[in-house]
Amino acid sequence: MTNQGKPLAITMGDPSGIGPEIIVKALVAQPDARAVVFGCPKVMKRAIDTIGTDHTVRPLQCVREARFALGVIEVLRAGNLTDLPPFGQICADSGQAAIDAIQRAIASALDGQMSGIVAAPIHKEALSQAGIKYPGHTEMLADFGGAERVAMLLGNDEIRTVLVTIHCSLSDAIKGGNFEAQMAAIRLAHEGATALGYDGAARGSCRP
Repeated sequence: MTNQGKPLAITMGDPSGIGPEIIVKALVAQPDARAVVFGCPKVMKRAIDTIGTDHTVRPLQCVREARFALGVIEVLRAGNLTDLPPFGQICADSGQAAIDAIQRAIASALDGQMSGIVAAPIHKEALSQAGIKYPGHTEMLADFGGAERVAMLLGNDEIRTVLVTIHCSLSDAIKGGNFEAQMAAIRLAHEGATALGYDGAARGSCRP
């Protein structure tokens, strides 16, 4: 790996879903991206073939092996997939492969090897079939990353929103969205905006 800065970790997502194809298209569109895909090299090769690009997959044993050559997608193996899972079908193997990629990416980020994590889509039912009880990425990142307080932030160029409740039924969201929970979300949103360097965070604005 060169000294141009730490790369991004991109988790493969559910290998039976659209995550691998999204990753390939994104890396084709950004040929100078410094990113390492965490997942299965065979799955990423299938995504390349499906899209029809001439990119190649370079399997890695560790992040330090990454070279970020043009037309090459660096893939750090995570998990134990032996056969390619079928497209569009929910299965335990795909759920396990998805969380294996997430766990290894988080570990690499905590070790200081990555500048951040970008997560491709996962499938909650596939996770459940694999015996994994996490309802989404937020809870996984909180647990594996050791965070005591977390919130989901949705944002674009115009607005950023921190949710009070996540990954629950409407009735539970209504019950859980009490005053204390709202204030906790507001405080965390303020801290996050300040940490990210958004001007006007103290005045209630999160516009960069």
